[in-house]
Amino acid sequence: NVTSGIEVEVGKEQVAIDLEVIVAYGKDIPRLFAQIQEIVLQEVSRLTALEVKEINIRIVDVVKQETIEKITDNQ
Repeated sequence: NVTSGIEVEVGKEQVAIDLEVIVAYGKDIPRLFAQIQEIVLQEVSRLTALEVKEINIRIVDVVKQETIEKITDNQ
């Protein structure tokens, strides 16, 4: 399920987003998180008039790249 691990709290003018992610072992996590936050911010701004109050990202697992590819292929 693509929306699994995504929670959004929407107010009248603001939105807060919590994401749970699986990360491939060896990835630059700070860089990855910055990229995710930037993309989410851009897309919410593009699609809504809401101000993004916060974007929280939590790692739920660190796995081999092959496992990430299997997960992606099954969606």
